[in-house]
Amino acid sequence: MLDERAERSDIDMRVIGSGAKLGPEQCREVSELMIKLNPDLVILIGPAQTTPGPSEARKMLREAGLPTIVISDSPAKKLVDEMEKSGLGYIIVEADSMIGARREFLREKVRIKNLKLGCLLTARRSIEDAIARVKDAWDFFFMRLEEKSLPALEQIAKECKRLDKPIYAYFVVGTPRNAEIIKMIGWPVTTTMEKVEEFAAKLEGTLDGIIATCVGDYEGDKELLEKLQKFREK
Repeated sequence: MLDERAERSDIDMRVIGSGAKLGPEQCREVSELMIKLNPDLVILIGPAQTTPGPSEARKMLREAGLPTIVISDSPAKKLVDEMEKSGLGYIIVEADSMIGARREFLREKVRIKNLKLGCLLTARRSIEDAIARVKDAWDFFFMRLEEKSLPALEQIAKECKRLDKPIYAYFVVGTPRNAEIIKMIGWPVTTTMEKVEEFAAKLEGTLDGIIATCVGDYEGDKELLEKLQKFREK
């Protein structure tokens, strides 16, 4: 809105993101980068403003003396007094931030009939919670995979198979070339290139497929694809 067509010569912008996570470490990192840029105005956009990560970000920006406007959802109403006392501007959007994730909205309002809807599962919640989602009206499932979540995945996949619902895993392979990128985005590594075949063998008969990637390492992706070919041919 300020420079929609990127034609203004009197304004410049930078976008710094924490990725999907809003933990204290991620929020401190992006706040430090913003403070180094020393802009005339900071627009801090994100949900969960009452949690430790965003709270730390607001504190750092305030202490750095950077004019800041917070854009967040309804729970940020609890922070109005705090933000006003701190000299922070704020815009609170009261829309349902999860509406795009609701099957009822997609099926009944958008009237999607022939498109399958998937659900992202996480090992950070209980197995009982994941299995309850599997029993719900989703058509297929994704789960980000790491070594410690393998036992949970096996139990969840067993229930998927019983209900004839496909389950896929996001399979992130760490290499020396993508170490910095993975650290920056904060994703867990499923395995290393040296152990990828050994780990993939554990998944045979459990999953319907994997989305395999060496995040940010194109040469690694080519090597990974070659290593996994034998599992495709079985």
